[in-house]
Amino acid sequence: MTTLETTGKYITAGIAAWSALPAVVVLAAAATGRHVTAGGWFMSFAIPIVWAWLLYQGYSWVRILSIVGCGLGACLGAFRLVAMDATLLGRVPVLAGFVINVCLGGVLWQSAAVRAYFQRQNSAAALNLTEV
Repeated sequence: MTTLETTGKYITAGIAAWSALPAVVVLAAAATGRHVTAGGWFMSFAIPIVWAWLLYQGYSWVRILSIVGCGLGACLGAFRLVAMDATLLGRVPVLAGFVINVCLGGVLWQSAAVRAYFQRQNSAAALNLTEV
């Protein structure tokens, strides 16, 4: 693995950890005795954990869907910032979500290191399929 691919792996691991953050919140809520419904457990725990694992494994379709999701999240955040009738302090959480979506989506889309890591992972998977 080249230095560029290793850097991309670490960047992808950080983004995957960030995307698994809702699972940590659900675990903390369950640990404090808060009731978590079955649907809430699945949507807030299972999906983020699986998504983070697939992203870390380097599946290109997960990267593409993550970029699209971040783009949609940024568009929704921008719309909410414009349409929101709140003070500056009330807009801070929406602004933070907007900035996070733009940054994560931008890194997944434009980082040469992340592209190199995903290219390596997908070419390795193709090689493993041809050997079977």
